[in-house]
Amino acid sequence: MRKILILWAATIIFFWGWYFMSYYDTGPTFFFSKAFHDQMFGIYANILQIPASEIPIKLAYVFVIDTLIVFGIAALRWYKHWMPQTWSFIKHKLGFKGAYATKDKINSVVSGQVHPAE
Repeated sequence: MRKILILWAATIIFFWGWYFMSYYDTGPTFFFSKAFHDQMFGIYANILQIPASEIPIKLAYVFVIDTLIVFGIAALRWYKHWMPQTWSFIKHKLGFKGAYATKDKINSVVSGQVHPAE
């Protein structure tokens, strides 16, 4: 899961880093120049048959959907660890006495009942 999150973050950082550096023509090479930026979005606009000015907005929407999917998958994989704490915190905030989970209660929910040694 860690590799998926790293690849997801690297893709977003790389694309938006390139986009803003080339949009403002601040890069040291041709790859970051405004001419290359306009040429790339002109090619995309011809392929997609939409104006070049709409492409960044549509890409932002795609990245938001992708982010929701990645975090949804991460939440499904991690729910066993944070779900007992979350429900306990909510019950505590709603005023149920003794509902706030300790580490022992969380471990007992995740891995079975813990019996004290007497």
